Amino acid sequence: SKLARYISKYKINLVITDLDAPYPNVREELKSIKRDNPQIKIIVIYMFLDDEEQKERSILKEADDYIFKPFDADVLKFKLNKLLSPSQ
Repeated sequence: SKLARYISKYKINLVITDLDAPYPNVREELKSIKRDNPQIKIIVIYMFLDDEEQKERSILKEADDYIFKPFDADVLKFKLNKLLSPSQ
């Protein structure tokens, strides 16, 4: 995939993805990232939709953390600091 090629070309520490983004197979993409690059941290941003709640919950299993929409920038900053701190 395009994302996998990008990750292999550049030193990536973190992926932030929005589940509302219009691209297919996001769960498979996240699984692939974690399988091939376990050091990369993943934050998923999402807002549950009633009909798809269970599907979206399964996607979160691939993430290191998540943020509900709408979110405050301070929440994102806190989660980034937590995931990227050298002690983790």
